[in-house]
Amino acid sequence: MKISLVNFIIFSSIIGTYFLAIPVLVVLGIGISLIGFFVNLIHSKKFRINKIGILILINFLYWIISGFLVGAIDFTSFADPLFYDGDARVFLSYSSLLFFCVSSSNLNSLHYSLNIIRGLSSFSFLLFLFWIPTKAQFISEGLANNFAAFLTSHTGAGTFFGFLSIILFFYGYFNKSKFDLILSFMMLLAVFGTGSRATVVGLVIVGFWFVFSNFKLKKFIFISLISIALLAILPIIATHTFERISLLFDSNVFTLIFEQIKIGESDGWEPGYSERELASGEANILSRIVFWSYAIHRFLQSPVFGIGWGRYNDLSVNFSGIPGLIYIATSGDRRFGAASAHNSYLMLLCESGIIGLVLLLWLWWSIYLNLNKAKIYFSKSPSIQSYFIAAQGTVWFTLTAAMFGHSLAAHPSVSLY
Repeated sequence: MKISLVNFIIFSSIIGTYFLAIPVLVVLGIGISLIGFFVNLIHSKKFRINKIGILILINFLYWIISGFLVGAIDFTSFADPLFYDGDARVFLSYSSLLFFCVSSSNLNSLHYSLNIIRGLSSFSFLLFLFWIPTKAQFISEGLANNFAAFLTSHTGAGTFFGFLSIILFFYGYFNKSKFDLILSFMMLLAVFGTGSRATVVGLVIVGFWFVFSNFKLKKFIFISLISIALLAILPIIATHTFERISLLFDSNVFTLIFEQIKIGESDGWEPGYSERELASGEANILSRIVFWSYAIHRFLQSPVFGIGWGRYNDLSVNFSGIPGLIYIATSGDRRFGAASAHNSYLMLLCESGIIGLVLLLWLWWSIYLNLNKAKIYFSKSPSIQSYFIAAQGTVWFTLTAAMFGHSLAAHPSVSLY
């Protein structure tokens, strides 16, 4: 019975994330996982919960206290659906992990997860092949330039397919499974279709980690050949993505960066008022510079605790305290939405300060160490060990992508763990 519940929660987390545009399944999965968490916790004689679960709850408590203190949360917030569609998405994302902090699973659950990933990858690639000539709107984001499948954004889609590609690659490589390696390559092509530059950068970092963590010439050649093949076909299968990546090296963009920094640092600018207040050039890149600049500006005003959880997006915010030490929001017009600083680290520093960033990174570091312990424990069973190496790769991927989006709070990033 326990294994069936574990497998259902795994199924709802993965499939529910894939169909995030239709949130019923993922909400059902999170609800059942929370019920399972409390039931298991209450039935355990000593309220046993592992370190990961304790750290999740500590982060929850810190965010809630901070939110209450600055007026971003009140007792009615938790009954408001808009709250969960905005700032509180982070609670939903990490809630799906709590069940596994008080319950156990076995190797069958790992294999079950892999089979779901294989099925989704095959289906997604067929969908991607259909999208290439048709640019069908129902599986696109925006003006149909980006492939999104059934996720809610091209960044979320890129993150999701990036996860699938990493898991399939490491499992296929260490188990010499050509089928999984081919599926991994297919998911890389789907990533390029999403147009997510953050995902591409994250995959590059994972590639470096894979090659240099235990350097072997064979691995280096293998990764190099894949990279060359992808670079050769990228302009053909994903012209829009190729153009977006090329803009990262556009000298005109670099000349406008300091102008954007001044906008973000000005007291009259707030996220939401002038999100496209750009001199000219590539709006996506330059708007991020403004968001980052604003987040840094607010963090420097209140480095210890930040301005308060949930206050980054708000308008007409008033502050109180000692600028440069503790300078928190006291009032403002609440804005519900998933908008962020497009950088998890800056978002956390802005809203939660150094303490908030340390607490969340402590959680991720603990996840990584647990995976490393499992990797060492199963060193004599490469087929099992490959799961944990793959999961370590996804941690590197998430922490890298977090520099360009709010991956440390996004459902596609967190719930897949």
